[in-house]
Amino acid sequence: MLASLVLSAMLRSQTAAAASQPDPGDPEIPGVDEQLSIADTTLAKLERSMAGAIPEERRTAAAVVNECRASFSIDKTLKDLSSGAYSLEDQKTIKEGILLPAGWYFVYKAFAARSPELCSALSPFQYNVSALARLPGEEWCRHEYKQMVFARELNSPSPRFAEACSSLIDDGYSGLLKDSPDAVAEECRIIERNRRDAGAACAALAPRFEKPEYIEDCRCGLGEMTGRPDLCTTPRGDPSGGHAEHHAGFAAFSRAYRAKNPGICGKSLMCRRIMGVDVSGQLAAQARDVVCKDQRRIVSAKLKDAAAELSKLAARGDASGAPLSLEMRKRMERLAILRYRLSQDEKVH
Repeated sequence: MLASLVLSAMLRSQTAAAASQPDPGDPEIPGVDEQLSIADTTLAKLERSMAGAIPEERRTAAAVVNECRASFSIDKTLKDLSSGAYSLEDQKTIKEGILLPAGWYFVYKAFAARSPELCSALSPFQYNVSALARLPGEEWCRHEYKQMVFARELNSPSPRFAEACSSLIDDGYSGLLKDSPDAVAEECRIIERNRRDAGAACAALAPRFEKPEYIEDCRCGLGEMTGRPDLCTTPRGDPSGGHAEHHAGFAAFSRAYRAKNPGICGKSLMCRRIMGVDVSGQLAAQARDVVCKDQRRIVSAKLKDAAAELSKLAARGDASGAPLSLEMRKRMERLAILRYRLSQDEKVH
């Protein structure tokens, strides 16, 4: 009974709004048949996203969310985003939620597999590296991968340190001159000799920096990776680009590695990944929860837009003198039912 009253009220409200705001200036006023065709197309799109194969089994927004969670895949969602499978509005909403957890997911996946080629999944996207700068996704991922490898080799005497170090310097983000392979090799030897003293390493490298301010970046970066974050006296990076995870992760790793205890990593997924703990499931869950939660908002917005579209069609029909047919009323009632179900579902969830 309550649902029936609510539906009647919604229908009267939509019809009244439509009748009070006709658009007589529109040169193309469709006939009733054309109106019904447009209305059917609009409703069919909505019911495909909210209904099962059997019309009587129409799903609420909660079912849309649950199905999203059950079938979610980071790889597929990124492919759909880059291929234009979503509308521009939906694409913006989903991108904002998924890119950061998906980015770290592929950084850590590449690190675990020792395969930076996996970063190519991020090539269609952009990542913040500061408040003013952005990098192509694959380049950002490869750089983060190289820093993780460098941090691991720096903290554990390893024959692979020279390779990890030169690869990172060759990226060009350290501020160190890289005018010859011999110069890069010498810079890496300086770091390796001072692997337990970031301050001394950066002081010895000072003549090799392109700009004096890079010395502070050196103290911050090497300090974090060697258990001396106190050497850093300036704000570090842009939190919206994932830098909070980046810097906290390296600082936690140096402590956890010395203690040989991943538990010291706390909530830092980067630290746990370098320590050998698989964190891909947690990152996939973060991305899934953000994206699937947005499905409810997307469905709600589509229903609202459809209500406005159908009301406008009704108004245009009235303005042309054509009667608002019983069939159009039926379609508006179907829309009202979908909107009512969504509103009731949102109260519960």
